[in-house]
Amino acid sequence: MKTVFVISLNSKKIPDGFDIIISKNEPSRAQIEELITFIGFGLEEKWNLNYVNFQQDPGKWKIYEYEIDTVECFIVVEREKVIEFPK
Repeated sequence: MKTVFVISLNSKKIPDGFDIIISKNEPSRAQIEELITFIGFGLEEKWNLNYVNFQQDPGKWKIYEYEIDTVECFIVVEREKVIEFPK
């Protein structure tokens, strides 16, 4: 079994309101902000990003709360165990 990190973005500023990214490494707060900014550039928008709050259940999940142009944005980072198949 291997640990991966599932990163979920939920905001009305993001089309369809929800994107999921799977990573081998746990992202830092700076990397999460870079990801949100990257999504904004992909939509050809410049967003005003403000950090609001942070919650966690150590070893299980972290929730980062931001405001993007006064619209709430929640980023959830969850630890998940997966099976790695040989190549």
